[in-house]
Amino acid sequence: QQAIRSLDSSILSSTTELETLQEQARALETQRQEQQALIGDYLLNARIAGADTSLKLLLNQDDPKLGSRMLQYYQYISEARSQRVDAYRQTLQTLNEVSTNIMGKAENIRDEQLKLSQEEDLLNQSHNARQGLLARLDETMSSQQSKLGNLEQQRAEIEEVLQALRNSISELNLGDSDIPFAQRKGQLPWPVPGRIINSYGSKHALGDLTWEGMMLEATAGADIQAIHHGRILFADWLGSSGLLLIIDHGDGY
Repeated sequence: QQAIRSLDSSILSSTTELETLQEQARALETQRQEQQALIGDYLLNARIAGADTSLKLLLNQDDPKLGSRMLQYYQYISEARSQRVDAYRQTLQTLNEVSTNIMGKAENIRDEQLKLSQEEDLLNQSHNARQGLLARLDETMSSQQSKLGNLEQQRAEIEEVLQALRNSISELNLGDSDIPFAQRKGQLPWPVPGRIINSYGSKHALGDLTWEGMMLEATAGADIQAIHHGRILFADWLGSSGLLLIIDHGDGY
């Protein structure tokens, strides 16, 4: 946009200069026509008077003083005509220079207008590209919101399953264990060897959710082992979570 404003300003300045040059050219053309008419009159008078007028005056012995004076007058007239011719030539030269400047200035304006058009095209392309990007972002956000809704629904479903299972086994004894689950913090093995993708309490990529467990990436088909004594509460397919195994270790774990 700055480039477009700069080009607009340059075109306006060049157009003003072009108008000034064109006005100067019109004035020079008027001057040229006047000088041309005057020189035409000079040439016509010289032809009427004859080319040998000066020679006749020089050879006129009747009145030498008059002849000398008239010869001087003719010399003045000749010098004045020469000056007029020189002025006419200078006018032609100036007019030619102004005309050249006009063509150059007009060419510059055309170049700047072309650049302006190109800048506007680039601006429109950038605008269209950003509009497309915004549209894709809107679609992505809509899709992410849909995924977030699905996750929240799955979370609610799992919580309902867990609560139902807790209620159903609340009166059952888990059996004997030498060391309670809570006291083995930091000593428990991993249920499967793999890479930690998400840690407990870390922020979820969608919305304001946080991870309420560990997420491990393991080899497909790897055996998964219980990490402590407990009772299986759920072992089945659950929505997009896939095969889900829930083990109660007591004390709310």
